[in-house]
Amino acid sequence: MQYPDIFKPAIENLSFDNAYLLFQKAMLNPDMEKQKKQTTLLYCMKQTISPFLRLQIIKEAILADMILTDYTKIINLDNWKQYMQQLIEDTPLSELMQIENAAKKLKNTAPPYGFWMEKYLLEKKLMRTHLAGHELLSALSDYAECILSYYKGLYREELFQKSKWNLLPDDCKFALLTSDALNNIAKQRLTESVKAFRHALPFYPTLTGAVHEVIRYLKNSMNNPASNAGEQFQRIAEQMKSTFVLLIGQQQYKEAVSVMEQLCRLLPEDLELLRLRQELLLKLNEF
Repeated sequence: MQYPDIFKPAIENLSFDNAYLLFQKAMLNPDMEKQKKQTTLLYCMKQTISPFLRLQIIKEAILADMILTDYTKIINLDNWKQYMQQLIEDTPLSELMQIENAAKKLKNTAPPYGFWMEKYLLEKKLMRTHLAGHELLSALSDYAECILSYYKGLYREELFQKSKWNLLPDDCKFALLTSDALNNIAKQRLTESVKAFRHALPFYPTLTGAVHEVIRYLKNSMNNPASNAGEQFQRIAEQMKSTFVLLIGQQQYKEAVSVMEQLCRLLPEDLELLRLRQELLLKLNEF
């Protein structure tokens, strides 16, 4: 390959082991054997301190469905958080599936690293998708559960007493108050739920849009308590709820999840479904 004279000195002085050149070689060779590509990317990661190049290496590893555990042994957690936040921010919603799959796998082998991937993914879902009603409540429930499971693995149980919440990180306080708000919804204490969400917001203003929308939804529910569904439709839904409870009692959790998904589509505005969903999540965690 011929290069203009102006580039020759630079090209000639580059080492064959240069991390950027090796990375480009791996990127431009679709026939490279997967294990060799993994070895090359890991070598590049060790040889560079460039945040840009490291981010590109991680992105390529995720797209190639490679095991990320070895990368977490090279990158400290603080840098990993920065890379994941940037990667997820730059990735369109329609292309997040591979990152989601990588996060699930990494939570089993390097839990703190997998957690931060999941956290940023859930935040993007809450901030960038037009969720409403039960879908929004479910997404907030998933987010709060994700945050609390992480911090409960780090801190002693006594720190989660309300009198000591001030010692916890702000995102953990937000998750605790959000969890309280969701529990109040399940108990039909909508006014208390609104108060809890408002109290939570200053601790994590990143999710201002999602919190404002759920407060609007709750206020609307308080002002319009009557269901829009017809009597026959409601009767069918109640029968499905009874079936759902029965399946949980029989420990048929897979079937219960299927019924739960159908109920959420049929009654997206039904607050009772949040309580049922939380009960199922609790049972799945215990199983």
